[in-house]
Amino acid sequence: MSKEANATQLVKIYADHVIVRNGRKEYNDTAENFALDNGSAFPALPADAIGRSYIPGMWHRTTNGNSAIQLPMPWDEGEALLGAVDALVTAQTARQAIPDPTPSPPDITAQRLMALEGLLTRRALDTDVSQEERDYQDAKRTRP
Repeated sequence: MSKEANATQLVKIYADHVIVRNGRKEYNDTAENFALDNGSAFPALPADAIGRSYIPGMWHRTTNGNSAIQLPMPWDEGEALLGAVDALVTAQTARQAIPDPTPSPPDITAQRLMALEGLLTRRALDTDVSQEERDYQDAKRTRP
């Protein structure tokens, strides 16, 4: 098993994907979703790199697919991402939540009240005109 698989703290960044693990919390998503959940894009990769890997106390490096380039430690942006993992997971969970389409009981009650109000309004409009007035209007229409 690799050191990365056993690491309790890890940041891996690719052109279109990010993984942030801190203890038992792990955020794993696309670059687009990370920007939504974090409020900004993750740190850019150097032009020739295809990935960046950071394990505090172990390594900070980029890779171009053929070789790895060791970078200075600690990596402040990586440390910030590790510190933000709870907020990232919370935002991801909220974004992925599917709202329940079933109205709650107060919503159903409100819908019924609005329908009843509409029915009463229509009936009130129908009864505002007296029977005498309706007879007069009918007679007026039927006269030559």
